[in-house]
Amino acid sequence: MSTPNIVLDTKCLSAEQFLQWLDEDTWAEWKQGEVIRLSPASRTHQRLVHFIADLIGHWAEQRDAGTVLFAPFPLKIRLPDGTVSVREPEWLWQSPPPRLSDVLALYNS
Repeated sequence: MSTPNIVLDTKCLSAEQFLQWLDEDTWAEWKQGEVIRLSPASRTHQRLVHFIADLIGHWAEQRDAGTVLFAPFPLKIRLPDGTVSVREPEWLWQSPPPRLSDVLALYNS
């Protein structure tokens, strides 16, 4: 059962206000102060995204190459021009930071 939506002027929210307003039943992104409501994904779409995320996740786990996450999760992004956007990616592969030995090997080769 979903909770009732809180009526809020979503035309001029900050990224932080948007993240506080956003709940697990609301499918939306934020760009330059404006809330963009998204259409719900179909069952087939969700199954495909989950399948792809599982494949990449198993690959990454076997190689200690990071973590795979899939929607829903809001991702706050600072763009090169300094603007902030909160997007809802289909899936995200978060690689671990480079190991010092790998970085040194690049300089020594």
